[in-house]
Formats: sequence, structure tokens, C-alpha cells
Amino acid sequence: RGFLLPDTQGCYEDGAHLAYPRNQRPARTFKNQATAASLAHTFKDLERAPISRHRLGRYGLHHAHVFVNEIEGFRGERWNVSGLLYHAAEYPAYDDDCFPYNLGRCQLGSTLHASNTTLARRNAFLVYAEREETQGSPNARRLCLAVLDASADGPYHALAPAEKLHTADESWFGGGENAKHAEVAYVNDTVYLIV
Repeated sequence: RGFLLPDTQGCYEDGAHLAYPRNQRPARTFKNQATAASLAHTFKDLERAPISRHRLGRYGLHHAHVFVNEIEGFRGERWNVSGLLYHAAEYPAYDDDCFPYNLGRCQLGSTLHASNTTLARRNAFLVYAEREETQGSPNARRLCLAVLDASADGPYHALAPAEKLHTADESWFGGGENAKHAEVAYVNDTVYLIV
């Protein structure tokens, strides 16, 4: 059974709901504690990563979008790919010069400064890929956690351009328009699934 995410950093006082109750998307805790602990660890790793330096919390890093896809490898082999696309610097403080964007109630009270570097490195992803054994190729598994550098001269600029506030979209990594979307949220040291 689902429920709304718990209040964090006064979001309910501001009328902000991080789990989008207007769409009736309930949050659930994970039954498997090892899965929950591993996911919590990835959020903490991204906070500690020197390349990103993002803060965990309501205004910074608190959620990731789930994506699932099947892709063709270089030799024609099929890979099943699943992962999480993290968005950090979610609600920077409004600033006439640096961040002149009103993001609604979720932004109220934010002290998060939006620099070009912070926004260009606000997207990260965790990817798990698995290839079934085929003739001549053994089965293989890969896991990668990476921060996307979308700065003007960065390799991922086209995925998260500045005019879109450097926001990468999970549909670019798989699933397409008809995919069922889910999110993972990390709030008050607990991991939640939002479907």
C-alpha cells in the first residue's frame, strides 16, 4: 500500500509535495532491505563525488527516474539495460542574475546556489546491463555509476542543454513514450519507490 513521502525540510509547510499527489502516485518502501541499502548508498556516493558535489535533500539531490531498455551491442548482441537517472540541484534558489526561474512551491526557502558548473553536472546515472549467453559470446554483466558533464564543451551537452536547465530526460535512455515510469526517492535516510 502506498503513501505520500514524509515531510522533509518543511516542504509540506510550503505546500510542496515531492511525490506528486495530484497524480495519485503513491510512495512505497522497499521490502528488500539490501536493495534499499544499495540504492541509499548510490545517493550518498553522488553527494561525496568530487565531480558533482551535490547536497542531499529537498532542494538538491532527492530522486532518480527509472529506465529500462533493450539495446543492440557493437556485434549485434542484445543487452537488457536498466538504470536510474538522478537529477540533483532540483530546486535552486531564485536569483535575478544566476537563476531567474520560478519553480513553484518546491523552490520556496531554497538556499541552493545555481552555478553553471552545478547545473551542468546535475545529471548522473546508474546503469546495469546484462547480455545473455549467445553462440561465441559468454553471458556478461556491467554496472556503472557516472555523472554526466553537460557543460558547453562537455561530451553530454546535447543530452542536457542549458536552455532546458541541463535536465536529461529518462526516456532518452529507454522505454519510449509508452513506458511505465517510476521514480526512486531518498528522503530522511529512507529510500522510496514511486510508481
